[in-house]
Amino acid sequence: VDFLLDRDYDDLYALMDEQLRKPLERIDGVATVEIWGAQALRIEIGLVQERLNTHRVDVYSLMEQLRNDNFALSSGWVRDSARKLYIRSDSRFESLNEIRNLPVEGHPGLVIEDIADISYAAPEDEHFFRLDGKPGAGLLVRKEGGANPVDVCKRVVDALHNDLLKKPQLRGFQPRFYLDQGQIILGSLKQLTSAGL
Repeated sequence: VDFLLDRDYDDLYALMDEQLRKPLERIDGVATVEIWGAQALRIEIGLVQERLNTHRVDVYSLMEQLRNDNFALSSGWVRDSARKLYIRSDSRFESLNEIRNLPVEGHPGLVIEDIADISYAAPEDEHFFRLDGKPGAGLLVRKEGGANPVDVCKRVVDALHNDLLKKPQLRGFQPRFYLDQGQIILGSLKQLTSAGL
């Protein structure tokens, strides 16, 4: 589904992630939802050489610590009755303050903010997503392997129309459904049925 937007949004990725992607991924039969046309703000950690030298912090060890403390890992799945539940180990940093207050291993009392400047930075626009010459964004919804595509598409479309797009934060989002696999299947079945009569 693509969205024609009524304006530019400050942090479009975060808005779509919280208000659209996460709720849609909770729908039975949905495996993943990708956001197109919006990029997440990235966190920049600017190490200050003078402070690193003062506290004798090894940059390589610090980078390893940050990498090990910030990860997301697929951990498999379990079955609950007829549903397949996916398990993820998610230890990603949630905020700047979480990083600022992270203790530096091997240096009691020292936290990252003592040796670095931490801030959000907008990624460089590598591409633009436009619909009719206006700002746009999109979602690619993928179903689970054994899920019925007609049922999953109906649940997704219903959730968008009856719940998600009624939120005040998404008032300026006009949906355009370009490839609804459920409707394509139903249309093909209808053609087969009429051709067979």
